[in-house]
Amino acid sequence: MSKETQTIPNESKIKIRFESVKIQQKNSLVVLSQYLQTKKKWEEIGRTKFYKSSLRPDYQEFFLVLFEFYRIQNIKLDFYNQAKPSSQNKFGSTTFKLGELMGKNKKKISTTIVDSQDKNESAGSLSIIGEEIKIENMSISMTWCGQKLKKERFGSVNPFLRFSKKLNGNQGYALVHETEVIPKYQDPEWSTFEIMSYDLCNCEYDREILIECFDKKKKGKPNLIGIVSTNLLALMNENLEIFALADPKKKKKKSNLGLLELAKLTEKQTHSLLDFLSANIDLSIAIGVDFTISNGRPIFPKSLHYHNPPNYNQYEQTIVTLCEVLNQYTKTDKIAAFGFGAKIQTQKSIIASDLFPLNGNIYDPECDGIKGVLSAYTTALNFVGLNGPTNFTPLITAASNMSKSSRHFEYTVLILITDGELVDESTTKMNLLRASKLPISIVIVCVGENGCFEAMKFLPSEKYAQEGQFKRNLINLVSFKESYKKGDFTKNAFNGFSDQFLSYYQNTKTVPKLK
Repeated sequence: MSKETQTIPNESKIKIRFESVKIQQKNSLVVLSQYLQTKKKWEEIGRTKFYKSSLRPDYQEFFLVLFEFYRIQNIKLDFYNQAKPSSQNKFGSTTFKLGELMGKNKKKISTTIVDSQDKNESAGSLSIIGEEIKIENMSISMTWCGQKLKKERFGSVNPFLRFSKKLNGNQGYALVHETEVIPKYQDPEWSTFEIMSYDLCNCEYDREILIECFDKKKKGKPNLIGIVSTNLLALMNENLEIFALADPKKKKKKSNLGLLELAKLTEKQTHSLLDFLSANIDLSIAIGVDFTISNGRPIFPKSLHYHNPPNYNQYEQTIVTLCEVLNQYTKTDKIAAFGFGAKIQTQKSIIASDLFPLNGNIYDPECDGIKGVLSAYTTALNFVGLNGPTNFTPLITAASNMSKSSRHFEYTVLILITDGELVDESTTKMNLLRASKLPISIVIVCVGENGCFEAMKFLPSEKYAQEGQFKRNLINLVSFKESYKKGDFTKNAFNGFSDQFLSYYQNTKTVPKLK
């Protein structure tokens, strides 16, 4: 039996429709396309029927697009005045980013249709509406008891339960939860546990759930006492049931194996990432750039800080690529940008700096958008010297202070770009422990080729959160060189972000203010 730890996907489907359409051609047909970065071309998703004799057509069609948080998804609408679209009868078009529609623009964009013959003229206007088609993922809380569980003739029983869901086809079952062991007790009550319905049964309430009751031994494998086969629909029945354990070999219920009772079941609706981002929660971005000596002096081409326009170095590529994704969901274009591990020339002397604002303004480290960050970064290369050591603590503290002041209504994403090995492991862990209680996620991007990625693997991950050492996972570690080459840099950088984000608001019992 395999163990499945899958959670609800970061992707969901978006239903796109149009309203308040005003056009300057009486006949119209709309083609909706998405730009595929891998193929470097537009691909049609769907089209409306041909509408006649209306300058204000009421398009009834809608289009489904897979939403991926970690990508820039460009969508284009082309308007034609004939039933068979061609470049000759196209009279207008408009483009938008799916992330901006669902995030920054709160699920609605009102835009102009650009005239195909004259880009400075309007061919009409419309509003584009996005609606998330969600998997109905609920949090299920269950308390189970056992009654007269079978024990060995001259011994005791140490019972525990395993819950597994049936996989498609003939792939067997996937383990989704295991209770604690109750030692030497025939009538146990196991601790209440919570599980998402997606994990328990893929949100399919009639999917089989296998419950196995085991007797744990001091040595060797546990003994199987008996099984129960059921589904979530049956478990959610108001009349909480008592199940007789069955012998899986005989496939008959035998009361002398014992009983399982579902003592309590409660369910609660959960909210998606887009629920929060399109409601009252905003994203903010902070960036940390490594100025330690291991990067190499910027004047040399082999330096990681070598500035050679129009080409970007790995620091610049990281800033542009990741911030373009996050900017779709931010209320403003402001980005807080810092450097660390440098030495700075003051009026009196040269001093080491564990943290400094790239724009030189200690009172306001925010830059105007991605261009502002890049400008501040290249300026900083001219007035600071490379130093050391690699110390994350001041940067994590500064980003944590930003998130503290937001009072839940702003979630900070810190992009920390480095090439070196940490010197303050224990202090960093302590600061990350504190940060795990705050609205913040940290993406650590390892640039260069000096093994930084391997050296960073000591950092807290999902494992620490599961073991209870951290309130939740908040770290993503990604190798720039490997991921960028494979074309999945943004996917790896933001892998699990949705879970990190939602677990914070679940822990603080915050719900989105949906309209």
